[in-house]
Amino acid sequence: MSIPHIMLVKLYRTGAGIEYRVECRDFNPDGRWDVVGSVVLVPELPIYEFQPTAIWRKKRVLPPHLYGLGQRERVAEIRGEYRGYSFGAWGEAVHQCATALMRERLYPERLAYRWDVLWQGAARQTA
Repeated sequence: MSIPHIMLVKLYRTGAGIEYRVECRDFNPDGRWDVVGSVVLVPELPIYEFQPTAIWRKKRVLPPHLYGLGQRERVAEIRGEYRGYSFGAWGEAVHQCATALMRERLYPERLAYRWDVLWQGAARQTA
């Protein structure tokens, strides 16, 4: 499997949070960037809320919040509520982007998913 193509594009920032549009080019045959959801970051808590669009739901992509759970809890959710869903890398990409932005407290206008770069930050945090 190739790396998922996810891009976060900042829409606005308020006192309560920062909203990003989530785009992906993997769900259509011509590779154009489609809006697949939005994510609102609340760094002070630190939490985020993801709202999928119809294409995300139609493709049965696992939601990003699952990747913030422990492995047992995540597997139980997938076997229960998300049985039959098969796309996980995209949800994990959104989770990694959201948590990296809040961890680093940097909120660029655009962020392309780069698994290797985002995990370097996580490794730095746990070292």
